Amino acid sequence: MEELSESVILLKKDLEELRQAIDENRDKRNKLRARIVELNGKLQEQYLLQNTAKMEISQLESRQTETQKGYAQLNGSLRTSKAR
Repeated sequence: MEELSESVILLKKDLEELRQAIDENRDKRNKLRARIVELNGKLQEQYLLQNTAKMEISQLESRQTETQKGYAQLNGSLRTSKAR
């Protein structure tokens, strides 16, 4: 009977340790999940900034192309004027 009682006490102790480990793992998991949510938010912000930068670059390239075309036309006009 005494052996059985000691066995029960040891099993209860083991069970409590396992429950404590489970709780600690849950806490770690929840913190990791929160970190994932935080990082996903930051990632979305960075994607938005990247897309904005790409759009701005595209607009600047378009302006540059238009400006180059304008200068080419002006050069052509100047050459035609000088030839006359």
